[in-house]
Amino acid sequence: MYLSKRIFDLLVVFLLAPVWVPLIVGSSLCIVIFDGMNPIFLQSRVGFNGKKIKIIKLRTMVSVDTRYDEQSSAGIVLRDDPRVTKLGSFMRSLSLDEMPQFINVLLGQMSVVGPRPAMLGEMEAQGFDPQEIRKRNSVLPGLVGDAQLAGRNNLTWKEKMKLDLSFADRLQTSYSIFQDAAMVIMAILLVLSRKAIYEKEGRDRRND
Repeated sequence: MYLSKRIFDLLVVFLLAPVWVPLIVGSSLCIVIFDGMNPIFLQSRVGFNGKKIKIIKLRTMVSVDTRYDEQSSAGIVLRDDPRVTKLGSFMRSLSLDEMPQFINVLLGQMSVVGPRPAMLGEMEAQGFDPQEIRKRNSVLPGLVGDAQLAGRNNLTWKEKMKLDLSFADRLQTSYSIFQDAAMVIMAILLVLSRKAIYEKEGRDRRND
């Protein structure tokens, strides 16, 4: 199962390379020219079995949070967030800022399909049971997961966790390359729809 999923990941990375490589290069140049910032940055996230990884992103904000904090809403990006540049807002609407994570997939730190990698302390801050967190972390984080396809940032934390745990169960019992392929196609269509890009006010409350 894990071998077939890894093969699928590499196939997607290389087949889509003519798309994501030029997009990264072009977006990076635009960031340098129009925003005058270093286009690439590394952000600490939780990886497989809770190990800390550095995911690669394109810079869309003037300041970047690396750890989730419930009180200050660090890690939450709201609509009209003053930290997001105009170019960054456009890039986020098409998920261009996430494209460099294909490199994380290539390195084996992420999968194409799986729960989105959580920020450090994010799951704990929501009061989830440690056993649930361990189960969620028992699979490689992904570029796209069930939660993104079901509602992206319109879902509550509990709804997203339920879907992530369901994915972990499915991966162990009935993994299908064809299902992953279908999710990739659905993710592309969702990105093109540009819906549910930003977090909602108050969505980081534990009881939501």
